[in-house]
Amino acid sequence: MKLKVSPEEIAKYHRNGELSLFIGAGISVGCGLPHWDSLIETMVTKVWRYKKPTPSKEVINYITSQSPTDIARLAKIEAGIDFNRVVADSLYSDRSINISETIISIVNSGIRHICSLNYDDLLEEGFGLEMKECQSVVKGSKFNIHNPRPIIYHPHGYLPRWGAHAEYRNYDVVLSDDDYSSLYSDPLSWANTVQTSLLVTKSVLFVGLSMQDPNLKRLLTLTKSIGCQHKHYAILPSPRLTMGALKSKSYENIQETITTDMLERNVKIHWIENYDEIPHYINEISKISEN
Repeated sequence: MKLKVSPEEIAKYHRNGELSLFIGAGISVGCGLPHWDSLIETMVTKVWRYKKPTPSKEVINYITSQSPTDIARLAKIEAGIDFNRVVADSLYSDRSINISETIISIVNSGIRHICSLNYDDLLEEGFGLEMKECQSVVKGSKFNIHNPRPIIYHPHGYLPRWGAHAEYRNYDVVLSDDDYSSLYSDPLSWANTVQTSLLVTKSVLFVGLSMQDPNLKRLLTLTKSIGCQHKHYAILPSPRLTMGALKSKSYENIQETITTDMLERNVKIHWIENYDEIPHYINEISKISEN
């Protein structure tokens, strides 16, 4: 089974303006932001451990025993209108953040439609560092797809690093189990419409995503079911990078299983053995597309 995708194959779509990017948490983690579990753990600390009076150990243990999306729902109830501020503080506070080579490669790729499933604005910061313009789009934004500036869509919410606390209240953040339930139950929601539109009209390159998000998998299956046959692509780390010690054959079997599963959703996987390969791969796609 083929486990690599040549950059030439993807570059042909980019050359014709038919390539879009979906980016996920792996991009932000590479810049110093927390993994999902660390984000939720920090949120628990900010919402409950510093609360006066401090909840009992039993209450904290009950809260932390829930699923991450259930914890987020409980945190939203407890924090009220300050919930988005808590999420932003948990993302950015006390962290050394650096704009990665991967972000710079995306900024310089020339790809005009980028769907960020992250809450942060590190990609926007990357555009600023490279002295390039872009437009950030959230629910309710006005935008023109024919504008030559790259557009960064934020279907799961947007919490800019230097945003004011009052500003955070204006954004819808998809984090808790009821947020995801709303996505599943409303196929015409803004978040679903943006993603579906890109999946239907473009070939998408997924970067920094595990490809296990239930809503994304549902949208991929949906777009295939309505007749879309064009291919999408995902860069995924080899199981050797993400799993414990296994037999070599086990790694191969896992890769083949994931590859087959994704092909059923019209997604071809490009497997990497080192995270440093990502910016080089994106740069190669951009370079080839210019010729």
